[in-house]
Amino acid sequence: MSLGRGLVLSVLLACAVGAFPDAARAETMAEREAAAQALYDRATALMDANDFAAACPKLEEVTTLVPEGLGARLTLAECYEKSGKLASAWTQYAMIAPRAARAGQAARQAKAEAKMAELAPKVAKLTLRVDPSLASITGFSLVRDGVEVGKAQWDVAVPIDAGEHVIEARAPGKLPMRRELHVDDATTPTLTIDALTDAPVEKPIAPIRTSDAPRSRPSEPEKPQRSWQAPTGFVVGGLGLASASLGFVLGGLAVGKASDASLECDRNLVCNARGLGLRKEGRTLANASTGLLVVGGVLTGTGIVLLVTAPRSKSPRAAMAFGPGSVELDGEF
Repeated sequence: MSLGRGLVLSVLLACAVGAFPDAARAETMAEREAAAQALYDRATALMDANDFAAACPKLEEVTTLVPEGLGARLTLAECYEKSGKLASAWTQYAMIAPRAARAGQAARQAKAEAKMAELAPKVAKLTLRVDPSLASITGFSLVRDGVEVGKAQWDVAVPIDAGEHVIEARAPGKLPMRRELHVDDATTPTLTIDALTDAPVEKPIAPIRTSDAPRSRPSEPEKPQRSWQAPTGFVVGGLGLASASLGFVLGGLAVGKASDASLECDRNLVCNARGLGLRKEGRTLANASTGLLVVGGVLTGTGIVLLVTAPRSKSPRAAMAFGPGSVELDGEF
């Protein structure tokens, strides 16, 4: 804060003009400088308000836009330090010191080195060790807080900010390991990854043989609707045929009566008492025969219609037998 924040980006601009003479590149750099300056101003205002959690990410963006800006890095290191991220602050000071020396900025070099010496005893350092049996597995990876830890960092005490951290280890054919670790300032914890549990092997599903496959039950035939219709058709048709048969019989008897009556009458059809009686009986039988034939025809036709229009689940079988004065009906439906 006391290093003259207002002069930080003006120095960077002068360096940028000398390094990028091309007009197009100069314009792009100017835009980056403008964005960096706006972020820097906002971040310093937040730091003045002690809102370091919001200020530090903006300063990180400034150092990405202008990587060579030592002043912005010094301010970022100060933000980290005041927010309690001592390892991050120490790392920034460690980066600034040699760069300031090369740039001939002795004051910034001296400040960075002094801060490194001041923070070194307070910075926590984490050592991650990996068992050789795991290290030899192709595809093994070690991750800390979502960032992979390269093999060169294993077994090395690496500065780490105090607080909660998550260590994950993964390897092909193994179940992933996840451990949460709390680290305090000025401590040097060590975490050893010595083994990972084998992942369960999925057994292949054996093909189902046809003989072992459960046989599907044959679907039951759908019951036909109006199951009464076919039987009723047979009964009604049978009654019709019986009525017609009886009508024919009575008709034959009527003809016989008429023939007998003609023998009791003269040529002028004048009949005696017996002839008159026979003629009357003949007319009665004839009328009964006609009625039975009409009823029999209607009933037989109705039975046929019922049979023809009835739904069938199987082919009906029927047989009729005629006898003297009788009709027999037999069938399946």
